[in-house]
Amino acid sequence: MAVVSDKEQVRAALRDMFPPFVSKWVMMENAGGTPMPRPVMDRMQDFYNNRHVQMGGGYTLSKEVTESVTAAREFLGEFMEADNDAGDGGRVVMGVACRVLINNLAGAIFDRLLNDPVGTPVHMLVADHNHVSNIKPWVRLVDRLNKAGRPATLYMLNEADPAHPGMLNYTEVERVLKQITAAEANSRIFVSLPQVSNMLGEKMDANSFTELVHSYGGRVILDGVAYATSDVPHCATWGVDFYFVSMYKIFCPQMGVLYGSREAWDWVYEGEVDAGLAEMEQVSGITNLATYAGVKGFKNYLQEVYKLSCRNAEWRAHADTLVEQARRSGASTPPGPNDAPAGVNDSFITTPASEGDASSLATAVDLPLDRMCSGISTATGLDIAQTESLAPGLAPTGRSLIVHSMRVMKDLTFACSNYLRTQLASIDGIEVMRTADVVGTHCKPIVSFVPTTRKATDVAQHLYDANLAVKQGLLMSPGMGQILGVCMKEGVIRLSPAHYNTMEEMDTVLDKIREAVHA
Repeated sequence: MAVVSDKEQVRAALRDMFPPFVSKWVMMENAGGTPMPRPVMDRMQDFYNNRHVQMGGGYTLSKEVTESVTAAREFLGEFMEADNDAGDGGRVVMGVACRVLINNLAGAIFDRLLNDPVGTPVHMLVADHNHVSNIKPWVRLVDRLNKAGRPATLYMLNEADPAHPGMLNYTEVERVLKQITAAEANSRIFVSLPQVSNMLGEKMDANSFTELVHSYGGRVILDGVAYATSDVPHCATWGVDFYFVSMYKIFCPQMGVLYGSREAWDWVYEGEVDAGLAEMEQVSGITNLATYAGVKGFKNYLQEVYKLSCRNAEWRAHADTLVEQARRSGASTPPGPNDAPAGVNDSFITTPASEGDASSLATAVDLPLDRMCSGISTATGLDIAQTESLAPGLAPTGRSLIVHSMRVMKDLTFACSNYLRTQLASIDGIEVMRTADVVGTHCKPIVSFVPTTRKATDVAQHLYDANLAVKQGLLMSPGMGQILGVCMKEGVIRLSPAHYNTMEEMDTVLDKIREAVHA
């Protein structure tokens, strides 16, 4: 009998926390939106049952709702690596969707630019392969500025990196920046682009790109929607000016989150940051207050991921190392964006399965984290003297919890996407959209292909009829379709698994694709 690895046991336990439809359908469109696990839904149902009232009142129930909004903002600040109280981090704003937040940010920037001396030139560089919702607001901004008598120029960047076709060619970006700064000394420069390609899953180096733009005096507006589905943003470490994600693509309710660095917000609102952000959040309107309770439920889910991950020696070592890093720094945030601490390898391993089932969510939701680990793992490479003052079995909290649990989810997800990518290459009748790196250093768990024997719409329909949820088309990124030379009418078929998907489902997907292309 085949031995089921402890990682696969964790996958199965996590899958049990998702609603029944994920077992009736093979959900392969997680890049477009994820189902919510039980802790998220439990928190939202608790809101509806026990405190479905407006915030801001003086009575207990209303105070609890107000507190849940504050708690959601604080957690999302940790998720984005913001610091809402002190330090050199940033601030986050919550809204009903990223498209609303982007439009409101563009409006706030427009108002700020009107306060510049008349004649100050504005240059807006926009990646043509952006999601359309991150193109139109900046096009409108340039148009509004020109109509207001302020000189503004739009640059649509569409030259792909030869090594990474899903990414912009940095050489083109730098060429434009040099051209601008050579001609004008005191211009305003903004660069907007996606961190990850919607079609190929390729991801950019946010840190080096931000350094490049900042070296020419520009500001970076980064679309992290496709990145944060399986990785934790490190906004402060990267130094980005603005960054946004859609939480409904990360197992949460429908909502968007916008991060801004402290310096960037201070520039936009000219020192009146608190009032400016309060107004932006108000007009970005989350009207369903259960959404904030759902964010707390996502934190509960990450706690469950951590507790289950202690079954595996590698994951347990990762958590222990993050706790020790946080202890040394005196905070819950591990230093830097390193998801795999030194001494902990990133490979998939198989160890004997541990006994017992996942802890009951019904009893765990309102309890503090269980101390599941029985001490600092020797796999971390930390000597005894370094760990004596750390309480045995201390669980990760704050950002350490987020980084660890997202790492576990990422490992499980990449096991699926890497298997898909490898096996799809052997299927006749399709062309896999290649990335430069299969294993994940430069790509995300997104696999797209183009049928060569049938129309993409026909193949997609075959998959839909077999209860496979996939995405077909240009994925809201027609510019990327043009760059890659795909049929603008048919587009591609995208597969985007998540950590709750099983390896058996990957085989089902492959079998149905073989059927579809030869039907």
